[in-house]
Amino acid sequence: MPPKSIPVVRACAFCGIEFSRQPSWAGPYCSRPCQSAGSRAKHEARFWERVVKGERCWEWVGTRIRADGYGATKVRGRTMFAHRVAWVLVHGPIPDGLDVLHRCDNRRCVHTEPNGDGCLFLGTHQDNMADMAAKGRAARGERVGCSRFTDADVREMRRLHQEGWSAKDIGARFLCHGSQVTVIVHRKRWTHVE
Repeated sequence: MPPKSIPVVRACAFCGIEFSRQPSWAGPYCSRPCQSAGSRAKHEARFWERVVKGERCWEWVGTRIRADGYGATKVRGRTMFAHRVAWVLVHGPIPDGLDVLHRCDNRRCVHTEPNGDGCLFLGTHQDNMADMAAKGRAARGERVGCSRFTDADVREMRRLHQEGWSAKDIGARFLCHGSQVTVIVHRKRWTHVE
């Protein structure tokens, strides 16, 4: 019969209370609640290590930056927006139907504070779209990813129309239907191009 092992006494890595366990069972925590809380605290510390705090914005400098410019991080195997994670860490869960919005328009900013002095705040999706439009950030024209034409193409279409070209002929030149040309030259689309 193998000799009995001597219990190991150590302090809990979260609450500091001393506990004893068999060596094969002796982890750094005294209980499951402490293990869960310790894991959350570690995650939170790792998250804030990847943030550079400036005077106004707190920039996410983690390795994950999405193609659209937002910071991202993994939480329990799921990729999440860094600004949403920051909100949850400081304020708790985000209520259903609300988004975390930026006052500063810096997509990497995660500046949230309990007193509301940070760059992040809660709002509806409609609030977010209205804010984007009011600040002139809505993609238009050639800035839209699937746009077939550039601003220069639109100017050229309008110039050719003024010279007397038909919409069908302009469409043949730009490989599109004449009806597309008509709404462009009559300024029903691409209204932002002079």
